[in-house]
Amino acid sequence: SLEEVFADLLLAAGLGQIELETPEQIGLVHARALQMSEVVGLAESGTAALALDMAHLYDEPCRVVTSGWMATDQANQEKGGLRRVAMVLDEDRLLAIHIDWQQFMRADLSELQVASLRVGVSSGFVGAARPNVPISAKALCVICLSCKDRPLVRVRALARQSPEALGTQLQRLSQTVMAPDILGRILKTLAPQVPTLVRKTAPDGSLGGPVAIALNHNMDHGLIRDVLRYLRGACPEKSEVVITNRNVTDFMVQAAKADQAEAGEQFLSVRWVSGKMPVADWSPGARYLIVASSTSLFQVNVFPLFRDLRARGAPITAVFLTQISGTDFAVITPEDAMQLCLNSVPFVVQIDLKAFALDAADASAFVSQSGQLRWLVHEFARAGLGEFREYSAAFLSEGAETASEAVRFLENLAFRRGALERLS
Repeated sequence: SLEEVFADLLLAAGLGQIELETPEQIGLVHARALQMSEVVGLAESGTAALALDMAHLYDEPCRVVTSGWMATDQANQEKGGLRRVAMVLDEDRLLAIHIDWQQFMRADLSELQVASLRVGVSSGFVGAARPNVPISAKALCVICLSCKDRPLVRVRALARQSPEALGTQLQRLSQTVMAPDILGRILKTLAPQVPTLVRKTAPDGSLGGPVAIALNHNMDHGLIRDVLRYLRGACPEKSEVVITNRNVTDFMVQAAKADQAEAGEQFLSVRWVSGKMPVADWSPGARYLIVASSTSLFQVNVFPLFRDLRARGAPITAVFLTQISGTDFAVITPEDAMQLCLNSVPFVVQIDLKAFALDAADASAFVSQSGQLRWLVHEFARAGLGEFREYSAAFLSEGAETASEAVRFLENLAFRRGALERLS
């Protein structure tokens, strides 16, 4: 049939046996495959079955993930060398997707019966790709299988997902991919790349200047009024407070306005920054930037230490909050600081913005403000820049997490792989 001829064409193109030489040729193939994407469900013959259950495209970073399942009969398995291929078929290009067959655990297939085919929990497959070219809204995921009697094809439109959804997908894969080495390779393919953020600049010898506080408010939103009230007394030299929460509610804004009304002449300038603004732009007019969460500020008073270190010309100081007794502002090594960053230990940091050029963070590497900052401190420590200390918090509390569990999983994966790449 015409469909079988077209399936053979897709299979040969995906395997590199024929070459679609021009974007026009690929466009014609894409137009025909687009019609096939309207067909849902299982493709089956007497000797094989193929299902494509999911095809996702994630922006920032651009990643493709697909999954489904495949089954063949005993004759096909004994025949060996089954031809099968997966690809992203766009309007003007074709990109390969690496598929790991029979590696995606599917509990829902345990009792499925399809004729005489062998189907079970290990029949699932998963594929991943990291395209280095833009993918259009009309891109398709194509899976082809050549078996004894006739080829099978399934086509799905790539559904665009958010960066946060990539974290959820990676969590799922970590629980359902059966072989650890295959899981490691898939995660490496899908994890965001973290950029180098820190470059040292020539000091001009000056000291002093405006101090800004970048606040991640991770407590009850109404309590931001109490945090601002505390900052007015604890750090009188501040020039402004920058709120870095990804999601800001009307309740938070009204509570901040209530503090401003209460302050009178001690009015505290409050600014809200967007979710993906790089650290370098949080407070452009400030000389020193102190970054902290609300819960950290209530557990350790860092302001006397930071005031002293500013007077001594210290370029950066990070204080990590741990529960190790006897570590009240004890100096730790940059290597220890890097590990504490990777372990998501809370910290407060002061940065002399004139001492460094903070490169704008690649938005694809971070989906939370706290993640961007944590990697920045890691990069300071890796470069051996600054002073790092440890403080024993009697009742360590990280507060309400402002980033979701999926976001933290994604960022931790990126950080750990980024750290390993730096060491290799």
